Amino acid sequence: MNHSDLPDDPHSSWAGVLCTALGLPVEHVRLLGRWLAGALDARGCDGSLHKTRRWAHRRGLDPGPVVEGLLALGAPCDCAALDVLARS
Repeated sequence: MNHSDLPDDPHSSWAGVLCTALGLPVEHVRLLGRWLAGALDARGCDGSLHKTRRWAHRRGLDPGPVVEGLLALGAPCDCAALDVLARS
């Protein structure tokens, strides 16, 4: 899966669910998906949400709500998070 698989319509119902669950605006959700796709291509998944946490920290965001939202959506690791972000 790559970043081109992410939903294009920022007004889709899934985009709304993601924004609400992660506490992020739609553009941040898209940026996270793109960043995760690149990071996972380069280094693979270690079974955690470490890359997601690092992304949030680097942007000055509290990673807690993002991680909690992904866990609530069934994503216990970064590769699962990318799958959740790419749902349409």
